[in-house]
Amino acid sequence: MADPPVVRWWDFDRDAELTCPRCGWRGTSWLAEMELPDDYEERVDCPRCREVLLLVTEPTDEETKAAAAAGNAQAAKSLYWAERIDAAETLEEESSLARQALWSYGLAPDDLAKAPTPLVCAECGREDSSGPGWKMERAELNDVVAYCPQCWARKFGESASDA
Repeated sequence: MADPPVVRWWDFDRDAELTCPRCGWRGTSWLAEMELPDDYEERVDCPRCREVLLLVTEPTDEETKAAAAAGNAQAAKSLYWAERIDAAETLEEESSLARQALWSYGLAPDDLAKAPTPLVCAECGREDSSGPGWKMERAELNDVVAYCPQCWARKFGESASDA
């Protein structure tokens, strides 16, 4: 048998009719079997004889951006969610840095779960996700309260580097 056709992801039409060259089955890829044989393509197989009907290559970031810019709604949605996932991963990395900063202040591991992330100054409300120079104190009910360096100095009369 000849090699199956290769289709780029954003050009793939799941509703297009396919015909199996081996057994003659006809239908859309919705009725066929889709498998993920590796990281960069999906394989559409005939549901009757398992002949590979089509290979669909996974899109690159550039292809997704181009398809979205050209008006492809699915590409735009995919790009939207990819950006949200990247933002969440960045926030998680920043959160990890803030927790490392708290650890450096000598707080116990169970205190880290109580700390605000991002750090929010209890006095002025300023937010910071990295925490250098910030100080923590245990408040009532064993909560952890964060202070930016300026508010710490005003409240306790010492700079963040003094303590």
